[in-house]
Amino acid sequence: YLYNITVKLYDDEGERDEVSLRYGIRTIEWKKEGLFINGKKQKSLHGVNYHQDIFGLGNAMTKEAIYEDVRLIKEAGIRFIRCSHYPHSPYFYEACDEMGLVCLNSITGWQVYVDSEKFKYNTIFELRQLIRRDRNHPCVVAWESSINEAGFTHEWGQAAHDAAHEEYPGEACYTAAWRNGGDGAYPDIYLCAAQHGSKVYAAQTKKPVIISEYGDWNFGGTKSTSRQERGDGDNAMLLHCNNLEESYVDNEKQMQAGEVAADAYWDFTDCSPFSSEPTVIKCGLVDMYRIPKHGYYFYKSQDKDVMVYIANTWTKDSPKDIRVYSNCSEVELFLNGVSMGRKLPAVYNHTDNPRQESGFVYSDSRDYGYEPIMHPPFFFKLDKFEAGELKAVGYINGKKAAEHVVRTPNKAVAIRFRRTDNRVLLGDSLDATLIYAELIDENTTIVPDNDIKLNITVEGSAALVGPTEIATVGGIAPFWIRSSRAGTGAAQIIAKAVDGAVSGKIQISVQ
Repeated sequence: YLYNITVKLYDDEGERDEVSLRYGIRTIEWKKEGLFINGKKQKSLHGVNYHQDIFGLGNAMTKEAIYEDVRLIKEAGIRFIRCSHYPHSPYFYEACDEMGLVCLNSITGWQVYVDSEKFKYNTIFELRQLIRRDRNHPCVVAWESSINEAGFTHEWGQAAHDAAHEEYPGEACYTAAWRNGGDGAYPDIYLCAAQHGSKVYAAQTKKPVIISEYGDWNFGGTKSTSRQERGDGDNAMLLHCNNLEESYVDNEKQMQAGEVAADAYWDFTDCSPFSSEPTVIKCGLVDMYRIPKHGYYFYKSQDKDVMVYIANTWTKDSPKDIRVYSNCSEVELFLNGVSMGRKLPAVYNHTDNPRQESGFVYSDSRDYGYEPIMHPPFFFKLDKFEAGELKAVGYINGKKAAEHVVRTPNKAVAIRFRRTDNRVLLGDSLDATLIYAELIDENTTIVPDNDIKLNITVEGSAALVGPTEIATVGGIAPFWIRSSRAGTGAAQIIAKAVDGAVSGKIQISVQ
């Protein structure tokens, strides 16, 4: 629950000032075995890292785009977010407050520490500013007071820890750092990435441990098999899924053993590269356009909202071994109306993806089991590809509870527009909305073609952000429209394939 609190300042002459804010009343406590909110342990606190970075706008995300990201994260059944290496927009924390997510708030910094008085002063001053800005947000349950993967001194780490507790006195302040000054010293929570040996260190320290990153770098570094573009199809995305599933199972096992308090997959979205990498880092559960990959639905299947999802677009290039994500007790698969059988959740899976983690040796070709998790995937083996309709039906206690249908795409005949909301744009020249131009066939199935070039034109009270020619990824070409100074009214958007094969139009209101 959120409450509106107003604080007024008086002197002998009366009221002099006031400030209002929203606040959540709760207690938090981090223990070795996990996070406790209002005395209740948060079970299976699986989270994600999150960058405030989106295609077309970069870091200058709109309020609506930030809220949509938090909604997508929550819809995937994820309740914990690590703010990846810098403070985020105030809108982000407002969204987490409203939607009931918790976050690890981070100061700026990645792999660089300069042992000078000016550097030390500026970094700790920023930490103080961050805490003063965000300490009244109930979503913030810890402060990442260290510079990620940087060789700072223990003296600096302790000074940052002490500054955090000065700015946020009381039992509700917890610092987190990727270096450990030892029991009784900084930090309150130890951060350790999978590639740095979190499975080893979690068993050695008495402090709560958050696996700060997993699932990407430890599966091949810059050539990680987790880095798969949605447009590369089912086989690529299922390689990614193997890494997600195996890592999630391992982390859940440690959580149940009381060794790990929480984890954060790297990364929720495909994101802009660091200076050491030449291209977009494509390990996200969703791509830079916020379109989910198959792995997104593995996380969603671990939540309580009943669902079933076929991780297959059923094209001639798709695998005939069908993977279905669901939290139902049984799943039945139909091909063109004919049952392919009813299955129970799988016991294990196989992967050939290399995996390296400090302190452990993994065979490149290995099985992994699903024992610790509540909802393993379901597997069906089909003898051949037959174009048409795949339908998965999920059952709970023998009764139909959910279904999902995919259809083999045919030739594209039109362009369909989709928005995440249908709100009216504010005519302030600042507001913007993300629009998806989708290639569809006669059955309205998305045709997952790559590099189909579209020309976009906008008329009226809005303007296109970016180039007028864009290309599809997996049959979808996203673009931003921003309200213009031309006034209020309407904006008409037209998309036409460069080869003239398909087209479509949409109108958006601006006020």
